[in-house]
Amino acid sequence: MLTGFMWLPCAWLMRHWIAAFHAVARTLLLLGAWLLAPSEGYLWAPIIVLSQYIITILVLEWRWAGLRHNTSPVSTPSLAAPEGGAAIA
Repeated sequence: MLTGFMWLPCAWLMRHWIAAFHAVARTLLLLGAWLLAPSEGYLWAPIIVLSQYIITILVLEWRWAGLRHNTSPVSTPSLAAPEGGAAIA
């Protein structure tokens, strides 16, 4: 469960709710699975973790697509090269 908590600092760094959701949901679901079926931990733990990563990756991909299509330079910093300038390496 400790590895799920690494997502809390990520939530703060990304300023997005999905990382906190990942941390809390993963921890609670793993704890619930362990309490309900402790002998089937090797079955439910990978299923829970994989499902959380699928949800997280999909939401982050949707977020990234939205950030790429946003044209406002104030809301999202960009590493793209300005007109006539060199890109930041």
